[in-house]
Amino acid sequence: MFDWESTNVNKAITNDTWIEELQNLDEETPLALIDQFLEIPRHSERWFSQARVIESICSDATLSALRTRTTKASSELAVWIDDRNTKGQPREYNGPLPLLEWVEKLKLRRFGDDDHIDADVRRIQIPNPTSLTVGVLILSASKYQKPVIRDLLWRHLGGHASFQSHFGGGRFFVLEFHLPFFVWRDTQEARKDTRQKGDGSPLRHSTNLAFLSKPDPSSGYEIKQDFLHEAQFSHVTTGCNNSMWTSCSLSDTYFYDDQEDPENPDLLAYYEDEDETCDMPTMGVFDTEYPVLDPREYHLIGLKTRLGQVADEWDNIVARLKYKIRSHVSTAAAALVPSLVSPLMGFYGLGGSNLICSFNHPCR
Repeated sequence: MFDWESTNVNKAITNDTWIEELQNLDEETPLALIDQFLEIPRHSERWFSQARVIESICSDATLSALRTRTTKASSELAVWIDDRNTKGQPREYNGPLPLLEWVEKLKLRRFGDDDHIDADVRRIQIPNPTSLTVGVLILSASKYQKPVIRDLLWRHLGGHASFQSHFGGGRFFVLEFHLPFFVWRDTQEARKDTRQKGDGSPLRHSTNLAFLSKPDPSSGYEIKQDFLHEAQFSHVTTGCNNSMWTSCSLSDTYFYDDQEDPENPDLLAYYEDEDETCDMPTMGVFDTEYPVLDPREYHLIGLKTRLGQVADEWDNIVARLKYKIRSHVSTAAAALVPSLVSPLMGFYGLGGSNLICSFNHPCR
C-alpha cells in the first residue's frame, strides 16, 4: 500500500533533471537527446507506435537548440505555472509566462534555493503544446518524472483516451487522465491547427461541415463556416507523498476564434491580470490563494471540471447537428424528423445518452 504521509523522501531528487544526473555520473552516450529521453530502440515495435509520435513533434534538433540556448522564441505567453510550499505560500513569478522566462524559472532549485521558498507543489498547464514547449518539458523532467512525462506526451499527442493510476514500487505515485473530444465551431475564417507532425500533416484535424449548411445570401447575415475540430486534454499528477508533487496539463485551444480573449478561462490571457489568482488546469474552479494541496483531491477536481467541458462540447455538437438536420427537412415531412434524426444521432438512439449522462452527473 502506498504511504501518502511518508516522510522518508529525498527532496533533492527533483532539483536535478535527468540530463544533469547523467552528467553527474559522467556517463557518455552516442545517442541523440531525443533517443535518451524516449529510451525506445528504433528497431522496437514501440518506436513506431509511441516514440515516433513524440519525435514527430519535438525533434532532436529542437532539444539541442533549447539546451544550447540558441532557440529563438517569441515573447508571447506560452505556459501557466504555479509553485508553492506546503503552507500554500507562492513564488513571486506564478502565472502565465513566455517560453524563455519559463525556462529560466525551471532552472531554479525547487528545494534549498536561498532566494526562493521551496516549491513543494508545482502545477503547470501548456495550452496548444508546440515543439518548443514540449522540448522544455522533456529537458526539465527529473529522473523519476522522465517516464511520466514520456507517457503523458505520447498519449496526448497521439490523441489517446485513458484513465490510470499506478505507484512506482511504493516510492512515487502517478494519477492521469486523457480526454479526446470534438469541438464544433462556426467561424468566418477556418481555424486550423498550425502545429505539424514530421510528415507535414496537422497534429489535430478539422473537418469542414459545409455539406450541412444551406447558405442564404439574401439573409443579410455574415456567412460563417462550420468546422468539427479534434481536441484533447491530458493531465498527470505525480509525486512522492501528499506534500511533494507535480501536476502537468496539456490542452488544445487552437480552435478558439480569439486567442487573446481575457474572458476565456481556457486561454492564458484570462490569467494575465496580476490580480487574477484562478487555477488554470481547473478552468478557474478555485482560487490559487486558497490552494488544494492534496494531490488526490486536486486530480479529481481537474477530472470533474474537464469531463464537464467534454460533456458541454458534446451537447453543443448534438444540438447543432439536430438544428442542421431539421433545417433540411420540409414542413410536410416534419412528422418524420424523430425517425430521421435518431439513426443519424446513433449516439442517442443506441444508448449514447446513457454515456453522456454518466459524464454529466459527476460534473454538474
